[in-house]
Amino acid sequence: MGRALGLINDAVRYDTTLGPIVQSLGAALAELEEAQRRLNRYADGLESDPSRLVEVEERLDAIKRLCRKHGASLEGVLKKRGELESELATLENRTEILEELARERQVAEVRARESATGLSRARAACAGEFSAQVREGLAGLALGKAAFEVRITPGGALRPEGTDEVEFFFSANPGEPPRALAKVASGGEASRLLLALKRALADSDGCGSYVLDEADSGVSGAIADVVGRMIKEVSGHRQVLCITHLPQVAAYADAHLLIRKGLKAERTVSEVVPLAAGDERTRELARMLSGVEVTREALGAAEALVRSAHRAMGGAPRPRRDPAPGGGSRGRLRRSA
Repeated sequence: MGRALGLINDAVRYDTTLGPIVQSLGAALAELEEAQRRLNRYADGLESDPSRLVEVEERLDAIKRLCRKHGASLEGVLKKRGELESELATLENRTEILEELARERQVAEVRARESATGLSRARAACAGEFSAQVREGLAGLALGKAAFEVRITPGGALRPEGTDEVEFFFSANPGEPPRALAKVASGGEASRLLLALKRALADSDGCGSYVLDEADSGVSGAIADVVGRMIKEVSGHRQVLCITHLPQVAAYADAHLLIRKGLKAERTVSEVVPLAAGDERTRELARMLSGVEVTREALGAAEALVRSAHRAMGGAPRPRRDPAPGGGSRGRLRRSA
């Protein structure tokens, strides 16, 4: 620009019309020189540090690797760093933490053993009464000579249920010493003992419903009637669903559900049918008594069973029945023997 201005200044001496151009070029040259001065000042203020550039690039590369390793964004990596720092602090202070935990454990164990001691005293206080109630129930199930007792061995290891070893001992035959229940009870005896246990626990058991799957197995005749009566008594405290093949037991039920199998679309299906009180229920009891063919004698015996069960329970009124859709009636299950 300076050389061009010098040449045109020489030319003005020969052609004065170039004068305005000289002025324009002079102004442009002044602007360029000012811009150059500003750029120089700017360049003087910049820091040129190649090692810092390498450091920044390496840090960015490390951050990218961490994001790929943990499968997270930068925020997720920072969160993970906080977790690792907390874990590291725990490891560095592990001695103090373990000592504090040991003190807490010792305090908790003292309190737990105090609770276990109280539980042992409560067990010892009620074991005798509970055993007497079970023996009373066994007497009603034709096991009046049976022996039953609760043996409590204290001082064992501390467990969630205390420090006692509690075991039921049973003997069905007079003269035989009681032995551990699991080793001596036969099928029928175990069923009757189960009922006696449930009857004794009816007022305090935390379970709201009992499901008895053929708890009357191994019994028949008069004993079956007693079993039905006892299940009925238990149902006064808890809802009972009893699966049975004995009409003597089914006669005590508040509601009777018939379970039957059949073919549907060439597949075997099970169906639960509520039986209406009256003819439907009496007929099913008769079928349980006589088999496939229901005879008049079987119907009469079924009616007698229902009347007998009704009288045995003090002639209490039958459960209220609500009309079923389409006419007829179905028993409402309030309690079930």
